[in-house]
This record gives sequence, structure tokens and C-alpha cells, in this order.
Amino acid sequence: MKTSQYQTTKIYNITRSRSHNSGLVPLPACDDGQSETEFVRVHAPTQTETVIFEAANEGAPPEVPGHVLASDNYVYLSGVQTAPTPMEIEGIQVWAISGTYIYGLRRPTGLAAPFPTGKPPYETGSASDNTIPERYFRNDLIATDPGSRPRA
Repeated sequence: MKTSQYQTTKIYNITRSRSHNSGLVPLPACDDGQSETEFVRVHAPTQTETVIFEAANEGAPPEVPGHVLASDNYVYLSGVQTAPTPMEIEGIQVWAISGTYIYGLRRPTGLAAPFPTGKPPYETGSASDNTIPERYFRNDLIATDPGSRPRA
């Protein structure tokens, strides 16, 4: 089998998502539908973060994120890793792997907090260099119904 002249990861993607639950649930009034819905807090806010990655490489397995994070705020909940049998293309072995990790946050940050995205293994610097600052989360970019009142 030939060895690839390239020893760098050819395809690499990390997608990170976060889900925040305010702890509020709607409690509609039992009437003809004219009353406003009240919201009741049933628990403190919670938050999860999901990391989805995929990578492919010629000649050797690609480097991918492990499930252990450096912050004690992230509690590993579950994960999956999927790797097909390496295939040979024009005499070069091609490796691929994908996975998903789910974490709970001990101290929820909310959806307007800075959002770290990660980094590919061939990029220099820290993974925290690729963070979306909170100033980019604007509350005026999604339309609401025309009859709604501005928040105080």
C-alpha cells in the first residue's frame, strides 16, 4: 500500500451547540383564551453543550477531540464515536471518524455568554482563541409579532 505524501488531516469539522433551559413552564389560564399565559419556575436554569466532530485523513487516523474537557464546569453526560473501516483510494488508505459528546454545565452561562467553538488540530494557538464574544449576540435581529410590547 502507498503512503500519502500528505500527513495532515484533509477534512475536519467541529460543530458546537448549546441548549439553555430557563426552568420556566407555561401555565395557561383555564378560560376562553383571552387571558395572558403565566410562566412558573419549576427548577433553576440548566444548560447542555453538544460537540459534534468529523474528520478524515490520508495515511493515518485523524486527530479528534477527546471527551474530557479541561473545565470543571463541564460534566460529561454521554457520547458516541463512529469510524468506518479505513478504505483504500488509489493505493492510499483513508481514515475517517465522527462523534458526538454531550455535557451538562454545573454553572449555566446562558445563550448570550461568549461561545467557544474549538479548533482543528493543525491550527496553532489555543482552542479558546476561536470564541464568539457576547457582543455578537444581538437581541434586535429576530422579528416578533407586531402586537407585542417591548420588554422593560
